Amino acid sequence: MNKIIKISTLAFAFSIAINVFTLAQDQPQTIFQRDTTFHKGRFFSPAVRVHFYGNDLNTEASTLVGGTFGWVFNRSFLLGVGGFGKVTRTRYSASYAQRNDDGQVINDRHPMGLGYGYGGLVLGFVANSNRPVHFTFPVLIGLGTSNEYEIEEDGDHGTTINSPGFFIIEPAINMEVNLLEDLRFNLGLTYRYMDTSRFDELDSGSLNGLGIHVAIKFGSL
Repeated sequence: MNKIIKISTLAFAFSIAINVFTLAQDQPQTIFQRDTTFHKGRFFSPAVRVHFYGNDLNTEASTLVGGTFGWVFNRSFLLGVGGFGKVTRTRYSASYAQRNDDGQVINDRHPMGLGYGYGGLVLGFVANSNRPVHFTFPVLIGLGTSNEYEIEEDGDHGTTINSPGFFIIEPAINMEVNLLEDLRFNLGLTYRYMDTSRFDELDSGSLNGLGIHVAIKFGSL
């Protein structure tokens, strides 16, 4: 009988010990519980973009350089800042004549050049980030500044006639390739909407259009 009591007591004590250990390992879930699997990383992505234009401009496309910097949360959501600036001249024709030093008309419409740059907030979503090839869907929302200037008879940069600011929103869809754990390659398409209401010689929609985005992304992704 005593032996049975001793065995029962030991079994009961062992059961309590197992229950205490289990409770220590399996805490109750709460609304404000911190998820230990949450991931946060940083990235830097230098990039080149090519903007394509319609028939309103004499230049079909121009090149911009820039990039984005920010954070990626749970390998799915992007939050950062970005900016781009033109490195090639965009040409168009103004509505007034070009004259030489003697005042003679040499061109019915004045040749013009355009430069611009912009920057702002970048938000985005990454689909299936751990797969070798996947897609990202970022959008840049920001402000920019520009330079409308005359092109002289010899092709040089002439008088600046206006330096308007503008609003831009530029969503994109990119194919992203995981080259290494902390290095990725991006190739995609963008579409930009640029508010040209403050420009003197460009109509609404003149600068809207498609673009190509090429980038390398570094970071703890």
